[in-house]
Amino acid sequence: LLLNWRRPPSDSLTQAQQNLRQQWQAVCDSLDEIEQTFWRIHPSLSGTSFRLSTYQNKFAGLREALPPADYPPSHLQNLLRDSKGNSVFTFANLSEKTKKGGNISDEDKQLISRLGDLLQTLEEAESAEQSALTALHLDLLQAVREAMQQHKKTSRERNFDDLLTDVYHALTEGAHAEALAALIADNWQVALIDEFQDTDPLQYQIFSTLYGQNPECGFYMIGDPKQAIYAF
Repeated sequence: LLLNWRRPPSDSLTQAQQNLRQQWQAVCDSLDEIEQTFWRIHPSLSGTSFRLSTYQNKFAGLREALPPADYPPSHLQNLLRDSKGNSVFTFANLSEKTKKGGNISDEDKQLISRLGDLLQTLEEAESAEQSALTALHLDLLQAVREAMQQHKKTSRERNFDDLLTDVYHALTEGAHAEALAALIADNWQVALIDEFQDTDPLQYQIFSTLYGQNPECGFYMIGDPKQAIYAF
């Protein structure tokens, strides 16, 4: 089976990556100023939340992550979160963790919160990448399925699942669906399905179409729900 398939790039992923590059560059250009401002206001911040050694290590890690790379390293998120995984360099967190009587200007908090903005854009880019990867997998599966169906048509090959699908489409979409259903129900007026818990939804839909709305037919299902392998 030869698959000739090409998927266009994701616009949302491209935009998220572009936003991340821009935010990363903004942080790189101002990191010295951000760090100097942070240490200037540090005495006004909660010592429990902003331990000296912890944030010395965080800023050391941020400096090590500076360009030449135009894209932040994956471990950068850990430097921008606390031990509980919360973003620490945000305007709201800096305001909340300011000591009573402490005085930190909005301008200083806005400057430092560039690091919080960076974490947000990192998360958005990561989410966009995951969404694009999921969409790629689904599109590829669909392309393979369609290519396989076309291959079967040209090679005149059918398997058991194909036969079930053919019957289902003939009963639900075919030009003579009602006549076919009536003919089958007339030939086999009673259906008894043993081990019904192993009947899949497609098979059930076939039986339901044939017998579900026909009061002159009998449709008996015998099974043990506790042994079911399908949930429907």
